[in-house]
Amino acid sequence: VVNAAGMQYAWLFTYPDTEVVSGELHLPVGREVLLNITANDVLHAFWVPEFRLKQDAIPGRQSEIRFTPTLEGTYPVICAELCGAYHGAMKTQVVVESPESFTSWLQSQQVAMAKEKATAMATNP
Repeated sequence: VVNAAGMQYAWLFTYPDTEVVSGELHLPVGREVLLNITANDVLHAFWVPEFRLKQDAIPGRQSEIRFTPTLEGTYPVICAELCGAYHGAMKTQVVVESPESFTSWLQSQQVAMAKEKATAMATNP
């Protein structure tokens, strides 16, 4: 399960129970994904052309999409809804990697988040 939040002009991906928040979506190959999608401000659309997946992100409403990535690689994520002046710059990527590489990435992010939390002046609940 990954939570995706669209906002002007970025996507943020949160991995529940880990406190990991990333601007890139990292996924293990061959494992089903439930992506919970929301919008923090205006309409957005989560689109991965190579996966043939597109789902609207609507403020105040959660939508979801389920899929299983089958091929390792890096794929563009595009907002397919005109969301404002910098809509064209709202790009990120999905990184599909081996389960071992995904676990290693997730653990490295948890360590980085713990270090940042220890030196943060404020946190957002």
